[in-house]
Amino acid sequence: MSILDVLELLFSSTFTQAPILDYDSISKLLKCILQAVLPQGLWQIAPTLCEPNDLREKLGQLALNSHSIHTVNSATNQNIEGSSSSSSSGGKGNDAEVLKGAGLFMLLSCFNHSCDPNCEVAHTADRTVLIRTLRKVESGEELTISYIPEHLPVDERNALLYSSFLIPQCSCSKCKLERISAQ
Repeated sequence: MSILDVLELLFSSTFTQAPILDYDSISKLLKCILQAVLPQGLWQIAPTLCEPNDLREKLGQLALNSHSIHTVNSATNQNIEGSSSSSSSGGKGNDAEVLKGAGLFMLLSCFNHSCDPNCEVAHTADRTVLIRTLRKVESGEELTISYIPEHLPVDERNALLYSSFLIPQCSCSKCKLERISAQ
């Protein structure tokens, strides 16, 4: 598996499940590449940066701080362009999404996740990223976006948050309420 294959997996998910990556194979590939291109002094520290657990953490951070831009082709054949975190659909699950691009946006990486977000991410034709509120936001209230499809059941949302972003359990009000209701 090449680095491009890994990046393709990270940004081409159908957003119903996170990609399953073979971190051992990725580690071996990176070690081969780095050994071939790095001077011996740098190579001596590089292998420790390529261990499977370290790669999982770093790729999780990359996924968490990256956002993808999609065209959503809904059942009504309308095209809606939106930007979302790398594993968020922005839709309700019935729409086909086409990846148009991806990037790392400093401001967006400052927004925390909520399964009941008060903001959404969008972009304009000139590649400007916008944050829009979805409801009235109280003074001092944290601005949040959803990293994943909000319509999934709580257990599926939490599994997706962990597998995609290494977030062990969502603590938003929606998840807390759904967990209490399930008891």
